[in-house]
Amino acid sequence: MNTAEQINSNLSPMLRQYLEYKERHPDCLLLFQVGDFYESFFEDAVTIARVINLTLTSRNKNSETAVPMAGVPQAVVDSYLERLVKLGYSVALVMQYDDPTVKGGVGRKLDRIVTPGVTLQCDLEGDQAPIVCAIYLSNENDEIFSLAYSSVQTGEILVRENLDRSAMLAELQKLAPAEIIIPREVANQKIDKRLLWIRRIEDSLRKASIKFRSLHYAESSDVTRVSTLKGYSALSVVAKKAVRLLVDFVDETTVGVELPFSKVAIDDVSEVMSIDSSARRTLELVQNSKDGTVAGSLLSVLNRTRSIGGMRLLRDWILKPVINKNQIVARQDAVELMLKNKLSTEKLASVIKYITDFERIAARIELGIVSPRELGALRDSLKQLPALRNILENLLSDVSPEKSVLLKRLMAGLQVSSEVLTDLLSSLQENPPTLNREGSIFIDGWNEELDHIRTIRRKGHSWLSELEASERSKTGISSLKIKYNGVQGYFIEVTKTHIDKVPDYYVKKQSTVSGERYITPELKKMEDEVLSAES
Repeated sequence: MNTAEQINSNLSPMLRQYLEYKERHPDCLLLFQVGDFYESFFEDAVTIARVINLTLTSRNKNSETAVPMAGVPQAVVDSYLERLVKLGYSVALVMQYDDPTVKGGVGRKLDRIVTPGVTLQCDLEGDQAPIVCAIYLSNENDEIFSLAYSSVQTGEILVRENLDRSAMLAELQKLAPAEIIIPREVANQKIDKRLLWIRRIEDSLRKASIKFRSLHYAESSDVTRVSTLKGYSALSVVAKKAVRLLVDFVDETTVGVELPFSKVAIDDVSEVMSIDSSARRTLELVQNSKDGTVAGSLLSVLNRTRSIGGMRLLRDWILKPVINKNQIVARQDAVELMLKNKLSTEKLASVIKYITDFERIAARIELGIVSPRELGALRDSLKQLPALRNILENLLSDVSPEKSVLLKRLMAGLQVSSEVLTDLLSSLQENPPTLNREGSIFIDGWNEELDHIRTIRRKGHSWLSELEASERSKTGISSLKIKYNGVQGYFIEVTKTHIDKVPDYYVKKQSTVSGERYITPELKKMEDEVLSAES
C-alpha cells in the first residue's frame, strides 16, 4: 500500500467520497454539502479560504491526519460562487439528499458546475455575458484553426473557420473569452501547454481560463444534438468538431440538462470594422487602461441604456462597428426619428427600464434553476410589451417604410404568447421571494393541495381543538384530551375511569399511571400533515 492509499484508508467515508468527486472534476474547486453548509477540504479549502478570505479550519484537528476545511452557509453559497467565478475559478457543487439505501440515510450527487464561461447557475450581474470558446485544428503540422463560441444564454453558436495561427490569436483577442476549451488530442497528436500556439494564447489572454478535454469525449457524445442545428451541416469538418467540443463542454457544466442551442452561424466579419486588442485598449472603448473597469471608457460616456440587454447591445456595437452602409443608415434613421419625437422617446425609456434580461431568464428556465423573483421580473416585463408596441406604432404611423426599417423589425419581435403571461399572472405572488425555500411564491387559489397545506400550517392548532371537541361529543368522555410530545407525537389521552367508553377505532399507543393514550387514523393523518406542512 502506497502513502496516498494509507492516508485515504484513514479518512472518513465522506472525505473519501470527496476525493472521488475531486478526481472526476480535477479542474474545479469542489464544495460538498454537509448539512446547512457547503464545505471544501484539502487544497481546495486552502485556496478558497485564501482567495475569498474565509476562515481556514481543519477536520480531525487533534489527529495526525488533520484535514484543512473551509465552508460557507448553504443559504448564501451563490454569492460566494460569484466571487470565485469572477476570479477565474470553476466550482463544482455536490449536494446531499435523503437516500434510504445509504448508511446514515445521506446520499450525494453532483448538482451543478459553474465556470467563468458558463455562469447561468449563479446570479452574476454585469453588462457583458461571458463568452466560452472551443478551438479545433486540422492537425498539429498545418495548424488551420476553427473557433466555435457562444454567450450561452443567447442559444446561438458563432463560428470562425479556416484561420491560420495569427488570425486565430487575433480573433481570440477580439472575443476576449472567459473560457477556452482545447482538445487534448488531434490526429493522434497530444495537445498540451508546451505547444507554442497555446503558450501564445496564455500570454495574450491572461484572464482566460483554459480547459483541455479529451478527443474521445467530443467524438463519442451524441452528435444528433448538434447535427440537427440550423447551419451545422454547412460547416467544415474542423468547425463541426469545434462546435461539438463546445456543446459537450456546456452540457458537462450544466449536469445532465441541455441548454437549447437554436442555431450555428458563421460569424461574418466582412461588414464589421476590425479592431485589434491593442487599439481597443489604447482607445479605451469598453475598459479604461488604469484599472480595467468601465469607468472613463467610451462605453461609460455613451451608455444611457435602461436595460441590461440594451447595455450589452451597445457594448457589442462599440466593439464591432458596422461598415455596411445600409445598416448605418438604418440606425441613423431610427436615431433621427427618436430625436424628432422626444415625447415618444421619453415614453419608451420609461417603459424599457422595467424590462428584464429575457435571454438570461430563458436559459435559466431551461436549466430549471430560475428563481421566483426572476419569474416575477419576467411577468412584469411581459406586461410592458403591449405598451412598447403601442408607442412604436404611434411613432411609426406617419413614417415612410424606408425610414423605419430598424424600428419595425424591433416591433415585430415584441410578439409573445399571451398564455405565458396568463400563467404567470394567475400563479405568482405580487412580490415573489428570491429563493424557493422562502415559500410564499404562489397565490392562494392557484393549487388546491398547496392551499390545503397552508391552511394546515395556519390552523393546525385550531383543528386539533375542533377534533378534541368532536371526539368528546362522539364518545361522551368530557375529560378526553389531545396532547403532543416530541417522542410520541399527537395522542388522545383518556383517564382510567372512562376506559370502558373508548370506541373500537381507537388504537392503544401507551399506558400511563392515570390512564391510556390512543391514536386514530384521522389524528394520525392530521399529525403527518401538521408536522410536514411547514417544510
